[in-house]
Amino acid sequence: MVEIYDKAIPKDLLYKLYLYLRYDHNWHFSKDDYSTKATNAKTPVTLGTGRSRDKFESYDLDLLNILEKNWDTSRISRNLTNCFRKGDNPQYHQDSTEVYNGKPDRTFIFYPNLLWREEWGAHTKIKIPGEKVKKIYTKPGRLIVFEGHLWHTGTRCTKKMPDYLPGRFSIAFQEGDKYP
Repeated sequence: MVEIYDKAIPKDLLYKLYLYLRYDHNWHFSKDDYSTKATNAKTPVTLGTGRSRDKFESYDLDLLNILEKNWDTSRISRNLTNCFRKGDNPQYHQDSTEVYNGKPDRTFIFYPNLLWREEWGAHTKIKIPGEKVKKIYTKPGRLIVFEGHLWHTGTRCTKKMPDYLPGRFSIAFQEGDKYP
């Protein structure tokens, strides 16, 4: 149900992505998902940018090319770029509850930080029915793939993350035409 691929982003692209996200990306305040009632959270917004596929930028297309080597990407309809910071309070949410040709829609999350330590937090938690919550730690260049109907959340950075870092970046590509 959850697949993890390390070193999915080539080093040169990882460096380019990180610099772009840190210095040039046009960040906005973003809510997780309206079905989660995230507006009731202490801090319901994080830094994020959502795009439909027809508005993908060059770095989105670079990552999409990586996915196309192993998966059919024709159902990817959008992506979300996030920066989780100290003090953020992201909420559990689903990306899609749709099923296409008997298979649930998927989510593909890339972690484009150049450097990350486990003690800095900002891991991804995924609730898998009948199992313990799965914690996936941020690792530079990592890709995770899971079914979009699974409840999941990013987590905030810990106080141990150095102040010179903006936060933990992620870029999620999602299949499906609508949110749950």
